[in-house]
Amino acid sequence: MKERLELFLSSVLTAAIGLLAVAFAHREFFARPASQASVPPPTFVARWQEIVEKGVVIGDSNAPIKIVVFSDLQCPNCRREHHELKRVRARLGNQVSLVFVHYPLSYHRYAYPAARAAECARKYGSIEGFLDAIYQKQDSLGL
Repeated sequence: MKERLELFLSSVLTAAIGLLAVAFAHREFFARPASQASVPPPTFVARWQEIVEKGVVIGDSNAPIKIVVFSDLQCPNCRREHHELKRVRARLGNQVSLVFVHYPLSYHRYAYPAARAAECARKYGSIEGFLDAIYQKQDSLGL
């Protein structure tokens, strides 16, 4: 009787280990990362030059280097890009300027309201400070 119980428990443990191994292998080799699970594929915007004309220039508008930035104010990757571009501008000074273009993504709930708020800051001439503040406190975005 005791031997049968030990054999049964050994079988159950072996099966459980096998199931865990299969689940692990599936997660590692076949499942999409959570960061990509709900992200739609990129789309080409045919008339992007017209959109750029509506962007706001940050820095010297006569700078020989202009970097066009399509940005979502809720996007963590855009936040990292913003900080890197600030370093580039600090290093190169008036040699480089940014053309900031709003590009709120549909799956970021607060991106569009943040873009509207940035346009208000733009009207008062303080878009650069607003962008710094919004990216610094991005986790506090709300309606």
